[in-house]
Amino acid sequence: MKGKNIPSYSKLLRLHNFTNLTNSRKADLLRLEVLAGSYLSVAGALIGARRMSLIGTLLLLWGLVREAIMFSLLGFWKRSRGKKLK
Repeated sequence: MKGKNIPSYSKLLRLHNFTNLTNSRKADLLRLEVLAGSYLSVAGALIGARRMSLIGTLLLLWGLVREAIMFSLLGFWKRSRGKKLK
């Protein structure tokens, strides 16, 4: 690491192709229950509220399972569209 400079912020963004990212509110809303579940789980664990932690964990699991189902359905849909129907 001797003799190497730390790259600037703009060079890091270009290096990792983060220059063309867009904010998608729709994508954020799709993962809202995962975010809320995470916050509730951590907050419930910190303050000792078991019910809040349980609800947060259930929200988190529900969101992750829903994303997995949606991802698999999307993959199935893309594969079936590629085949020609007779």
